[in-house]
Amino acid sequence: MATIRKRGDRYHVQVRRKGFAPRTASFSTKREAAAWGRQVEAGIDTGSPDARESLRSVLVRDLLRRYREEVSPHKRGGAKECYRLRLLEGDPLALVNLSRLSPRFLAEFRDRKLGEGLSPSTVSRDLSLFSAVFTHARREWEYPFSNPVSDIRKPRPAPGRERRLMQGEEEALYRACRELPGTGWMEPVIRVALATCMRRGEILALRWDDVDTERAVARLRMTKNGSSRLVPLSPTALAVLGEMPRDDELVFPYSGNRVNLAWQRVRRQAGLDGKDLHFHDLRHEAASRLAERGDLELLEVAAVTGHKDLRMLQRYTHLSAMRIAQKLAASPS
Repeated sequence: MATIRKRGDRYHVQVRRKGFAPRTASFSTKREAAAWGRQVEAGIDTGSPDARESLRSVLVRDLLRRYREEVSPHKRGGAKECYRLRLLEGDPLALVNLSRLSPRFLAEFRDRKLGEGLSPSTVSRDLSLFSAVFTHARREWEYPFSNPVSDIRKPRPAPGRERRLMQGEEEALYRACRELPGTGWMEPVIRVALATCMRRGEILALRWDDVDTERAVARLRMTKNGSSRLVPLSPTALAVLGEMPRDDELVFPYSGNRVNLAWQRVRRQAGLDGKDLHFHDLRHEAASRLAERGDLELLEVAAVTGHKDLRMLQRYTHLSAMRIAQKLAASPS
């Protein structure tokens, strides 16, 4: 809002807006000063030539850095976002003036990253982060430019992973956990993952206080979807948890990096290196097994996996096609 002060017989007006150089003028009447102030503010809001000119001194990198310093630290997963923002600050796109920023620059960024071998999902995440920064700058910091990400085509997402455990692979993983020194603790981690459909981060965040063996449920305080949920514990999961020591408030007091390193060792020992098996595939395997049981409704499967959008479960349903075919053959209509 314009600030008007009377100095002597003149009215001095100043318009200050974040991201723009202050504009000042003086008039003989207060009405003229107020009208000028409104005109300047309207020009900033509509992106007039004067407003666009003021963006020449602001780079995309400036917005990324400010967002990283002021916004990301207050978000769940802010540490990872700060890391990604630092990477984007080193990209050539970060040196573009906001006055020149257009969808073309974002399209070039997309195509360049895909050409460098980044996956479509990774490029889409980077574009979404750019979009969040630009939208925040527009709404909260009052920069007069539109979000160029909204005007470009996002990379087509790659097909969802469909990796299943082949015959003998689960047993090979357990055997490797026992054979390798210092990886025995990985066996219950893997068993719980396959018995509960929990993500790695959810498993590592699970606390003993949140495990109710009488009701056979575990409460996840915070999940990827941003909300808590109750996970039913199968007899297998209860048996695994019942054999574990309770000398820490966390059920599995290990870091994500330690699990990753141990998983790589176990997978190598099991002879599964080079067979495209990720730890997250255990969640896919567990959900697929639930879908193949045949005695659970889709909503019940979603209650276990934590999917809010039932469409996300569709890629598990086709995995039971062979079992459905067997049922149809057993009772032809």
